[in-house]
Amino acid sequence: MVTLDGRAGSPQEGAASESESRPEGVDGDRKPKSDDRVPRGESEEPPGVEAEPRKKRDGREPRKDEDPNTTTRDATPGAIALRAATKWLGIPYVWGGGNANGPSRGIGKGANRVGFDCSGLTLAAWAKAGVTLGHYTGTQIKQGKPVQTKDLLPGDLLFFGATRTDPSHVGLYAGDGDMIHAPKTGDVVKRVEVLAAPVWMKRFQGAVRPQLPSSKT
Repeated sequence: MVTLDGRAGSPQEGAASESESRPEGVDGDRKPKSDDRVPRGESEEPPGVEAEPRKKRDGREPRKDEDPNTTTRDATPGAIALRAATKWLGIPYVWGGGNANGPSRGIGKGANRVGFDCSGLTLAAWAKAGVTLGHYTGTQIKQGKPVQTKDLLPGDLLFFGATRTDPSHVGLYAGDGDMIHAPKTGDVVKRVEVLAAPVWMKRFQGAVRPQLPSSKT
């Protein structure tokens, strides 16, 4: 398991099998038995999704209310989380990697490398905004306020998988229909188009806005 200070222990072996609908060539996920801080495992990044951010879509500039670089929402927890994730673009995907301080040494097959897995990235990003999240997608989807797609703000968490109760991947909404995520072993933290990409949205299980401990909105 992964402790809150980033120290690695032995992962639970043989805890879960691959989803029947997981894209071919993606490693299986592991499901924790008793510790929510154990990572979900590999993501379900669909093949062929664009890896670079777009400057424009259909000839238009991104809407200002979706752009994390504008001043309007710079002070929100979500904007703080997204800025942290943006600084980590290019960091390697490492199974079990990531803690409240940033990239960390992974566990299991990621034990000899430093980086992030999908929930480790979101955990670390939101820690910079003062919010504590579990190192598991199934926990993170319960740690915030559900958000409709039309109401998304930068930093909101986007979940994907076979079911909402047990999602297998998470990323941060980056504005303009994109997200920043840690995809899979051999890849790096990147920004991709998601809301306009059917290959992603067919497995979309919802969005959550993590809340500060004192926040009720």
